Amino acid sequence: MLYAAQGMENKEIAERLNTSFQIVCKWRKRFFEHGLEGLQEAPRRGPQPRFPPEVVVEVKAFACELPWASRLPLSRLSMADIRYEVIGRGRA
Repeated sequence: MLYAAQGMENKEIAERLNTSFQIVCKWRKRFFEHGLEGLQEAPRRGPQPRFPPEVVVEVKAFACELPWASRLPLSRLSMADIRYEVIGRGRA
């Protein structure tokens, strides 16, 4: 927006910022229509997370543990093994 305020054209702004002409046009339009609030990130499309954040943290923590800490063999863990272990801990 600062470049635009200086009178710079969208094409030149895009080149300076190493982005596309369309992206510059999109952001300038959002600023024109909504002011500074228009520059905030819009909610993303797509599916909602399937698991609450605390379950994701627990699964990641378990996956990062050394196998002997969970009394499990050094072989690969299956998704079923991870699910069983996390449920057994009362987290899911």
